[in-house]
Amino acid sequence: MSIKAINISKVYPLKTSITGMIKAVDNVSIDIYDGSKTVIFGPTGGGKTTLISILAGILKPDRGEIIYNGKLSSKLNQSKKAETIIRKFGYIPQRPILIKDLNVIENILLPHIFFRKKIGELKNRALKLLERLDLIDKINSLPYQLSGGEIKKLLFIRAIVKEPTYIFADEPISELDEDSTTKILEIMDEENKNGTTIIISSHRFIKFKGNVDVYKMSGGRIVEYKSEKL
Repeated sequence: MSIKAINISKVYPLKTSITGMIKAVDNVSIDIYDGSKTVIFGPTGGGKTTLISILAGILKPDRGEIIYNGKLSSKLNQSKKAETIIRKFGYIPQRPILIKDLNVIENILLPHIFFRKKIGELKNRALKLLERLDLIDKINSLPYQLSGGEIKKLLFIRAIVKEPTYIFADEPISELDEDSTTKILEIMDEENKNGTTIIISSHRFIKFKGNVDVYKMSGGRIVEYKSEKL
């Protein structure tokens, strides 16, 4: 499966103006290849979150097309599109989306209760990831009892526990210390070696191992692209 964005744009109204609009994404084209690692970086407010949300099927572009595996997203049956997103995409949001009355392991597993894999298998994988990211002692904690960095790690585990085909990560290492950042990137590298495609947005450059497609974004546009081996 591959993802291709063609001349996509997304506009939002300005909060300070009745008629004013801002182009969060402005005529952007991008190719995401199977098994690749892609980093979209640039300043805050440059459109990275909107772009990665469109690529992940969470937002709909106002103009342009998203193509999933050769098929126009706009032409896909909604149930088929939803199934693709649920089963093949793992999304790590910049802002936490958690159920306040559920503990850590419950928040990780809840989105996957209808997934084809047995919940026991997912729980075992979740426990291994919690151990690796030093969260195992927080397994019964509620979201309000966690630090910002711990919540980031929870969101990361929730997204990758089902072993998705694609991981979309919006600022996944903000609020993390150096040790946690290293562990997160190591896990992503391992997932990529197993065939998972990685797409990350970040306000700072992320140094992966191996080949990486790097897009610099500013003012809603891609202003620089390079493919390099780090």
